[in-house]
Amino acid sequence: MIFYASIRRELAQSFTAVLIVLLSIVMTMMLIRTLAQANKGSVNPQDIFLVMSYLSLSFLPTILTLSLFLSVVSCLVRWYQDSEMAVWFASGQSLLAFLRPILRFAWPILLAIAASGLLIWPWANGQIDQLRSEFAQRSDMDRIAPGEFQRNKAGNRVFFTESKGGQNKSGRVFIYGLKDGKPTIPTAQGGRIVRTADGSAQLELSHGQSVSQDSKTGEQNISTFAQYSTRIQDAPAAALQTQTRSRPSHQLLHTADGRGELSWRIGMALAAINLLLLALLLIKSSQRSGKGSHLALALMSSAVYYNLINFGQNWVSKGQISLGWWLLILHGGMFIACYGLLLQRQGSLPFLQLRRSQKTALHS
Repeated sequence: MIFYASIRRELAQSFTAVLIVLLSIVMTMMLIRTLAQANKGSVNPQDIFLVMSYLSLSFLPTILTLSLFLSVVSCLVRWYQDSEMAVWFASGQSLLAFLRPILRFAWPILLAIAASGLLIWPWANGQIDQLRSEFAQRSDMDRIAPGEFQRNKAGNRVFFTESKGGQNKSGRVFIYGLKDGKPTIPTAQGGRIVRTADGSAQLELSHGQSVSQDSKTGEQNISTFAQYSTRIQDAPAAALQTQTRSRPSHQLLHTADGRGELSWRIGMALAAINLLLLALLLIKSSQRSGKGSHLALALMSSAVYYNLINFGQNWVSKGQISLGWWLLILHGGMFIACYGLLLQRQGSLPFLQLRRSQKTALHS
């Protein structure tokens, strides 16, 4: 019991350290990605940290699985190097028996991985899609912040306003766009949005001028106006279709794309279990290399496994293989292969025992 408690305590410390490192890396990557999306106008700049949080939650199954796998690998390397595994074997315990204390520590994490893949992953993606949809359906003038240049949804105009004077009104307005193939720059002392019955909107500028230039001849045309109206394509957009990754797990069996997505969600939970067996199989007492080489081998093995999961998702989505067969072939085959190799290493396979008994009888 003391040895089991020592194992769980060391696994917990290693898991916490790896989890913090991976979360820091993922959140930094998501921050850069969200800033790039905000710069392109895909998300509201005010929702950057909210979107980043949802993106980090969507990566939670992968983060937890890798943290658990790397923490077990790291602890196994130390136990072999410090001869703690030799003490374990000398006490009459097998390598598979070492899986018991690992599972006693890992079972809450395995449940969290399954819950995050089946529940948190679609919920977080749904929240991200909702934020993007709400931002995309806003009118062009609503998207403009005073003192900032902002493109419209179509991407063919750039707006700038100094300040807002009230509801649907603004101060000085600057617009850059194309009209009849010519760059046109209207500027005005003020502007307001007038909505029509069909849900579209007109932008009415007051007291300004418009400058256009022919790019071929260089001829400029300057005109002044007291009132100037332009359509800004503000008709309400249809709600974005719910993406497959945002659908609840119980709704995914009806379509091929849904079954492909479900193979990924279930596969993440099954992969976490198989990686525990793989960790016991990869680390050997005969290896004399350093800890870095063991971690590199573990990362390469997990990367190959995850690529197979992604390939399988694509194959199931295209109908090239059924969901049940793919889960059985990949994850069931991985479990049988790892478990069989562990039995072979400790000499517990029936045909190996028979062969050893035959050799003993011949020598005697």
